[in-house]
Amino acid sequence: MKLKPVRDRIVVKPIEEEKTTKGGIVLPDNASPEKLSRAKVVEIGPGTYESGKLLPIEDIKKGDIVLYSSYAGGGREYKEDDETYYILNHVDIFAVIKK
Repeated sequence: MKLKPVRDRIVVKPIEEEKTTKGGIVLPDNASPEKLSRAKVVEIGPGTYESGKLLPIEDIKKGDIVLYSSYAGGGREYKEDDETYYILNHVDIFAVIKK
């Protein structure tokens, strides 16, 4: 990847969710606006500076599967080689899914 995030930004690749219920009903994209989305972390910024000292992002690692809001305020879409990625603020990630 040619993209290296700055500060407390994290680049994630969304994991496509099933859009059809077990009963065969196809759900529109806006059916559940409160639902969290899954993504794989592909790049992590160095962290933020506080009082001249770097505070790295320690609770999220490259390769982690995370939950984030698809309506996250700082999230921006980025496309590279026909793949879609999102650049999120560290605080826009709600949880890491343990393996």
